[in-house]
Amino acid sequence: MQRKSRKEREYQARRSDILDAAERLFASKGFHNTTMAEIAQESEFAIGTLYQFFKNKEDLYYTMVIEKLGLLYSSIGNNVSRFRDSLKKVEGLIKTQLSFFQDNRDFFAIFIKERGSLEATVNEDFGEVLRQRYLSYIDLVADVMLKGIRQSKLKDLDAREMAWALLGIINSFVFQWIINPQKGTLVSKSVIIMDLFLRGAGEVIKEEV
Repeated sequence: MQRKSRKEREYQARRSDILDAAERLFASKGFHNTTMAEIAQESEFAIGTLYQFFKNKEDLYYTMVIEKLGLLYSSIGNNVSRFRDSLKKVEGLIKTQLSFFQDNRDFFAIFIKERGSLEATVNEDFGEVLRQRYLSYIDLVADVMLKGIRQSKLKDLDAREMAWALLGIINSFVFQWIINPQKGTLVSKSVIIMDLFLRGAGEVIKEEV
């Protein structure tokens, strides 16, 4: 791998500092209540420096969300690829996603609360970009399901529908944990999510004699 020049490293370091400062402010104050001047102060740069990296606050937020979700999906892909057993892949997928949202709770709290009002404001293509990224993620999960079917670890059902079902369960736990502060870690929910997905929640019905 080619080593970055000092100038490139300094550029990336400054850019990262700005994104981190903006994330802290968005999480604590919300997108609409945060100004570029406040982000400049928080990152300890002149406001003119911010505009060398981002056109405006909307561009900064758009970049942050896309990069954050990109990191999430690549982390899950890398974790899943470590295992050969399909159920281990499912478990790794669940734990990686829960861990990521747990580590970025403040940011995603703002993202969930303000997404609807921001999609058109931030970028007219924002919603479509998010949708396409998520559909690519569905493809990854569906591939895990397909491997599970081939290994006879999962039922021979539609792999894509199984992917939607699993992510629906995961997302419901993530949403609840982020919006309503609870005791315990989000990662600890991986056990019940795995059990719900593999076995369901129905009781065993005994036939009357």
